[in-house]
Amino acid sequence: MTEADQDLQMPIALHRPCSSEDLVGQLKQELESEREKNWQLSRELLQEKQKNTQLEGYLSGIIQPAKGMPRVQSWSSIASTAPEEEPKIGAYPLHIRQQKIAKYKEKIKKYKQKVHLSREFKGRSQVAKSKPRVRGKFVKRDN
Repeated sequence: MTEADQDLQMPIALHRPCSSEDLVGQLKQELESEREKNWQLSRELLQEKQKNTQLEGYLSGIIQPAKGMPRVQSWSSIASTAPEEEPKIGAYPLHIRQQKIAKYKEKIKKYKQKVHLSREFKGRSQVAKSKPRVRGKFVKRDN
């Protein structure tokens, strides 16, 4: 028989018999190592968050111009030398947007002329006047 055949025939111990105290000790060690890993990861996460907030503050200082400096819409507008198109606000160019806003205001004005909104609730006020009060507060009626 060769060595490989002998290795296959010899039984391999899958685990050694352990007492419950050994198992408890091993579990405590594993738990402690996991706690240490979690603590390190949370510390690293906190450091990364702090770095991100610092970078955001730095970038917002760069992007927002100081007083008296012209405001830049985007970095691509600095780099491009092509003539600019009409500025857009949202999906529409400025003149189309102004037309749409004027049309909307006319529509609202006509609606307000047609419909009178009353903020008086006569039924509620009558009920409230008929309820008994003590020092201005509603109370239950005593029968």
